[in-house]
Amino acid sequence: LSEHRLFISEKLKDEKCPYVGFMTWRWFQKNKFMIPLEQLWQLYRSPEIVWAAWPDKNWYRKSCIDHPGIKKYLDELIELTGFESDGTGLLANQFICSIDVYRDFEVWFRKYFYLFHTKYGYNYDFFVKDNYMNRQPAVFYERFAALYFANRKDLIIKQIPNR
Repeated sequence: LSEHRLFISEKLKDEKCPYVGFMTWRWFQKNKFMIPLEQLWQLYRSPEIVWAAWPDKNWYRKSCIDHPGIKKYLDELIELTGFESDGTGLLANQFICSIDVYRDFEVWFRKYFYLFHTKYGYNYDFFVKDNYMNRQPAVFYERFAALYFANRKDLIIKQIPNR
């Protein structure tokens, strides 16, 4: 389930910080051209800004191309939520946002996570690049953040800058 274990846990329940961030432990490998982790705290923070490693306005189309077979699950999620597939979403759960935005996302995420996990468990049928097929649930649940943030028209999704 990857970092989604954190989204369904109570670890951040009593968090008092005004902002939270989620980054991969392989930041320096995956995002080697972006500013280093230790400089992320210097990014301008505002409640309506979400900093993302990989924002993408074509996240839906790219997901369907990169992961053949995921479309049926994405379409089911879109139908359940009433959300639209267009808008700038995130292609990875590497983002920084206000704690209030995170709390709203967390409630939304849990609702749909439990629906899909109850229905499918770990048994999704779509392609994830070679040697990563065991990450199907994690890849699909990453698209939850893409859809959620693409539909938060009150937020500004910004690219974490390069070095």
